[in-house]
Amino acid sequence: MSDKYTLLRRRVGYLLSFFIPGILYIVLCVVNNIYPFGSTTNLAHDLNIQYTDFFLYFREVLLGNADISYSFSKSIGGSLVALFGYYLSSPLNLLIVFFSVDKLQLFIFTVTALKIALCGLTFSVFIANKMKNCQIWQMIICSSAYAFTQYMVGQMSNLPWLDGVYLLPLLLLAVDRFIEKNSKFPLYILVIITIIFNWYTGYMNCLFIAIYFLYQIVLHSYEKYRKLNIGIIVRKAIPFYLTELLGVLGSMFFFLPVVFAQMGGRGTDEKIFEFSTNGSLLNILRGFMIGSANPSREITLYCSTVLMIMLGYFFIDRSIAIYEKVISGVFLGVMVASLFFAPLEHIWVGFKFEGSYAYRFLYLVITVVIMISCRVLDRLHEIEKRTIWKFAFISIITFLSLDLLKQFDAKRLWIEISLILLYTILLLWTKSNKKKRNVIILHISMTLLFMAEILFNAKIVIAGVYQGDSEDYTAYVQKESELIDQIRPEDEAFYRIEKTLNRDNSVTHDSYIANESMAYLYSGIQQYTSSYDKGTSELLINLGYCRSDFPSFYHDPILPADSLLGVRYLLSEKDYQGYELCSDYDAYNGKSVYENPYALPLAFCASDDITDVFSSGNPFEYMNDIYSGILGESCMIYEPFNNYRSRETDNGLRYEIEGLMENQILYVRIPGDSLNLEISRNGEEWQPYQTGWLNHNVFPVEKEHGNASVEIKSETMEDINDIKIQFYVLDYNKLVAALEKIENGSSENLKIGQAEISFTASGDNVLLTIPYDPSWKVNVNGERIEAVKGADAFMLIPLNGADNAKVTMEYHVKGQTAGMFLSVLSFVVIIGWIIIGIKGREKM
Repeated sequence: MSDKYTLLRRRVGYLLSFFIPGILYIVLCVVNNIYPFGSTTNLAHDLNIQYTDFFLYFREVLLGNADISYSFSKSIGGSLVALFGYYLSSPLNLLIVFFSVDKLQLFIFTVTALKIALCGLTFSVFIANKMKNCQIWQMIICSSAYAFTQYMVGQMSNLPWLDGVYLLPLLLLAVDRFIEKNSKFPLYILVIITIIFNWYTGYMNCLFIAIYFLYQIVLHSYEKYRKLNIGIIVRKAIPFYLTELLGVLGSMFFFLPVVFAQMGGRGTDEKIFEFSTNGSLLNILRGFMIGSANPSREITLYCSTVLMIMLGYFFIDRSIAIYEKVISGVFLGVMVASLFFAPLEHIWVGFKFEGSYAYRFLYLVITVVIMISCRVLDRLHEIEKRTIWKFAFISIITFLSLDLLKQFDAKRLWIEISLILLYTILLLWTKSNKKKRNVIILHISMTLLFMAEILFNAKIVIAGVYQGDSEDYTAYVQKESELIDQIRPEDEAFYRIEKTLNRDNSVTHDSYIANESMAYLYSGIQQYTSSYDKGTSELLINLGYCRSDFPSFYHDPILPADSLLGVRYLLSEKDYQGYELCSDYDAYNGKSVYENPYALPLAFCASDDITDVFSSGNPFEYMNDIYSGILGESCMIYEPFNNYRSRETDNGLRYEIEGLMENQILYVRIPGDSLNLEISRNGEEWQPYQTGWLNHNVFPVEKEHGNASVEIKSETMEDINDIKIQFYVLDYNKLVAALEKIENGSSENLKIGQAEISFTASGDNVLLTIPYDPSWKVNVNGERIEAVKGADAFMLIPLNGADNAKVTMEYHVKGQTAGMFLSVLSFVVIIGWIIIGIKGREKM
């Protein structure tokens, strides 16, 4: 067969490997009535909760309306570098600029289809260079199995992670080229690209290729020398790992600022190396069953029944060398052990516990399964009839035995058994048939059966995942834009907006959709992102909004905290004391506009006492201390309230509160670390009150004629008996007096850019209600000044009694200069290394 024909056949194979997975995804959407081919939204899990709002914010960045370095829309303000590196740095996200806000679901569909198709293309390029007898139908099966693997189907809602999946085959190909031809530059560039596109999966990919290199070089040593040649391995390993390290350094212009920014969030979890296992080894075998759930804590290596047969055949085929079976078995064993043993799993996901989306590196393990399976698929003409029937029999007996221990879904079990028998028959017919036409028909039949199988598997896996109505999302974003546009400041004024109802319309105010301020480009309070700022989260805890640093929610308004942070408008389905209904504004999405007339500006004068304010864990006392610290005098806006009676009910406690004054607002808090309660205020609907993910803290209670009631219940009375409820009343008159006094010392000429602030102020200090961040470079009357912490959280700028001082602030991304230096240095070293190598070869 001519090289020209082989090249043409491969190109056709590459095209089909790109388009077929994309078409399969379209078919999957059609049969499941998923947008844009049905009324069901394609938004699910974190894609619905988080990513949609980030994508819309990124659209504003591309349109020049926002900045990627810092945003006042990320909670109460913060760096966006870590968020960009984790969620948004894929070049495919640039396509968002071509989609309007209400067409976000179409953008999601387009990018998902492209990433799935790219997975097929890149894996076909990789596997075509691994298989000596590669045919188009084999490329289609291998690439589609990779593109539609259990991981891809189960993680479609985690779009940013899919970039690492389509880049992995190119990295593996670069490793092969390094071993075969000592090609450094492709490996170097691809390491940089995988980190830039998504540093999280980039980390996993870099760790994986380090192991894959060892697998390939040891295999190469046995193939060439029939033994483990340590000298050759070491001479290859040193330059390989140096090249990979240089690639990591080459990404530092991007990655180092991300590292510094991410350090402000979650730290390394404790006890990650404590020994434990994920389920049992039998569960790993169960995971080869069609329709195995993903994401799930059950380990699933499913990537099609035909490849499972190829995998099993590989290890019992007598014609395959023992050393190849052992080396491949060790490689697969290491990766499977990484799923099974918890300490190894924690290493793969960045030395952390992951409470959701188990086995985020599962695509790496399935890649090994497919690679080993393709080794048999490549030599299909050599398979032995007796051996393949033997494995088919073993597989069926294994699944039936596992069913006796723990039942499978009966339909799936018998489909799996039927598939094993069908594939076995087709494989043997293909081997025994000598007529080219018949062989082609059998290859097409096997490919079609394979496609039907993986589509059926995908349908099972996503069953029940996509449930919302696509029109509901479109209608919501259109109306929410109109709602926000009514109150968006027309001048350079700065204020914050919050809401009690988010897109999921949770009337109990327990919503994980907490990033809408980024989608609609306004300043808010709440946030839900893995790239959070720990200092900001702790501040929101101390103010009483929530109870844990991840995520940070806004359940109900807390008037003193809202006023301090400059929350001027509340979008809510009901009124709260201290907020006034804005009848001039229209209501949308079930929310009316309420105004807080005493919301403070962003910057105002504060006494030196504010530097001595720290939280003791009691939000009410902390708020008293903050107002006192700002004013430089005692300001007790909150006081404990003990005029209540309590009694036991059938499953909880009821508190009757009496004697509330007209100027008092009642707030309640239940201390504790592991709460799982429900509360009812004044006989209204029961609402959850939990720690953990929903993390409730302070909540207001409306009064009627000076009275109010709070009822608490739990499934176990033990929880109730441990409760030590806190009632505090806010003196509204004292709060207003304090706010008016503070506002008299507010800054003037406030101007806020995308990552810059300027204003004039007089006095000893000026406090800005944005999180303290040393990356802000502050100048007062042209002189560099170091900002300090106010109330252990905010930016406090010393003015030293200056009158009408001109203050300018610019945000500088930490690590940018050092990262650029390391990247340039890395590039110079790799180029110099390559040139020296070329000259060395020329002299030989």
